[in-house]
Amino acid sequence: MSNSLKDNEFLIATPDIPEFLGRSMGYVRKMIKENGINPVGIEDRKKYYYKDELRYAAY
Repeated sequence: MSNSLKDNEFLIATPDIPEFLGRSMGYVRKMIKENGINPVGIEDRKKYYYKDELRYAAY
């Protein structure tokens, strides 16, 4: 399995980012692009749980 997250793969954000709960990476990237850097206060690298494994999504 690849370590990267694809736009069409589902992710579940950590509880401190409820806006991204159950959203796709494409949606997350779109929100960041449209609203500027870290629109909901996320860090450049943030932990996400993906398919029961801890992954990192880097922007």
